[in-house]
Amino acid sequence: MRKLEGRIVVHTYRYEEVRPILERAWPDLPVDYGVGRDFLGTTIGEAEILYTYRFSHSVLKHARRLRWIQGTGAGADQFLPFEDLPLGVLVSNAAGINAEIMADFAMGLVLALQHNLKRYVEQQREHLWKRELSEPLAGKALAILGLGRIGRGVARRAKAMGMRVTGTRRSGASVDGVDVVYGPAELPRVLEQADYVVLTVPLTPATRNLIDAKALEAMRPTAFLINISRGPVVDEAALIDALIARRIAGAALDVFNQEPLPPESPLWGVENLILTPHIGGDMKDFVERSAAIFCENIGRYLRGEPLLNPVDLARGY
Repeated sequence: MRKLEGRIVVHTYRYEEVRPILERAWPDLPVDYGVGRDFLGTTIGEAEILYTYRFSHSVLKHARRLRWIQGTGAGADQFLPFEDLPLGVLVSNAAGINAEIMADFAMGLVLALQHNLKRYVEQQREHLWKRELSEPLAGKALAILGLGRIGRGVARRAKAMGMRVTGTRRSGASVDGVDVVYGPAELPRVLEQADYVVLTVPLTPATRNLIDAKALEAMRPTAFLINISRGPVVDEAALIDALIARRIAGAALDVFNQEPLPPESPLWGVENLILTPHIGGDMKDFVERSAAIFCENIGRYLRGEPLLNPVDLARGY
């Protein structure tokens, strides 16, 4: 087993929750705990391993020992641009730990849109008793853009509810529980067939503004869009226009270009839109699950074994 040449730096707001987990698993390793730019600026020079969600790339000029970055959450877009990272640095993340709860959340939004629950919440405030007719989900078409662990979880739930499921995948390879899988180039065909479109793609240069005005035009006027991936996957201005003009029936967004969503954002006032504050992947034991992956990966790193959840910097995820 190799020895560390530098230190482990735990840079996260919840570092005090990570500390006992890491100390139990690796009591003899040198670790610095803290948060903020000043803390990282004073510790990055000796850091061989960095455990973090996000950091300012300005500190990297001092990262002379950095060999591995472990993300506390899923995705890797928070570390962009990768060109700024030290040459040869390993990057891994905690992908998959919240896949099931995110799939639950996505289907909850599908149901809320299908039965217009937002309207009933508003009617409750107004003490208004008014009914409207709805339809079952069985037989509806659900398109999932991005068939990773979250997307496959959504597919399983949708199939259990009798929906017809299609999706896109970079490779175009088939996926259990998905009726038809398309490649990214066939996006318009996927969109025009769907009653619901769920976004679970990673944010990469190829997926930024994936859902733009042209994509929204390809959707049915009765279709709904749900984004639980990353805000910049959707052109927000184009979506607002499409929603107000009723070119699509409605949408649900859990992620946004700017977070927290500013009070002056026009998204707040769009009638046929459900907004949630990036909670789709939140879970009570998130820190414990993420730290457990980190502890496992420390052992793999020291033994020279492949890491769990490695990020391919060329692909962006």
